[in-house]
Amino acid sequence: MEKEYQKSWKGFVIWLVVFVAALAGVMLLPLEDGALVSRLILLLMLWWIQALTVQIFLTEQVYWYNGVEFEDAKAAGSERRRAYAWAHVKRFGWATLLGTAVTLLAQLLRWPVWLDMIAVFVLLMAAAFSTIRFKL
Repeated sequence: MEKEYQKSWKGFVIWLVVFVAALAGVMLLPLEDGALVSRLILLLMLWWIQALTVQIFLTEQVYWYNGVEFEDAKAAGSERRRAYAWAHVKRFGWATLLGTAVTLLAQLLRWPVWLDMIAVFVLLMAAAFSTIRFKL
């Protein structure tokens, strides 16, 4: 018997609170290298967003995505919700992997931090905009 699909923002709020706490933790690390701290924040952001997509997939709370109403998600059924969420997991997963590679390479090669900031921003925006065409 399938569990009833209910609307809840509790998981998202917890995700957000823990994310802010993790950001504060990174900023409080006793590191002298500002570029390294910036890159750690970029990596945290990338992986935390990826964790959110996985959380949405596991809970099927696809209405957390912009443009999806709870009633539409409920009517779509579990199989469609999971497929929709999985498409987001894959898309943001690629952005996360590529962004991580760029950030690690930039740190190793001592590139200016603004280069990987731009790269991560472009990757996340490309992933986000590319999901617009996904339909529940």
